[in-house]
Amino acid sequence: MPRPSACDIALFILWSRIGTPLSDADYPPDSRPEGLERSPTGTEWEFFDVMGQGQKTGQPKVLTFRCQRERTVKSGSDYQTLVFQWQ
Repeated sequence: MPRPSACDIALFILWSRIGTPLSDADYPPDSRPEGLERSPTGTEWEFFDVMGQGQKTGQPKVLTFRCQRERTVKSGSDYQTLVFQWQ
């Protein structure tokens, strides 16, 4: 599978979650974007990969959509994980 930055268009559709954090082995601290103190999630990694290439070359085009409906917490949910995702 090609890297997201190798695509012509990147489409991100976001709502209440932004994915599962990658391990430090998959994304070592010295390769993180400036200011990011933890390993990114898979979605964040894709976004950073696309935006880094886009700033250099103007490609790929990035479309990001975010649902702005009120978020809800379901019974049995891990509240701390949800708060982390929302932030």
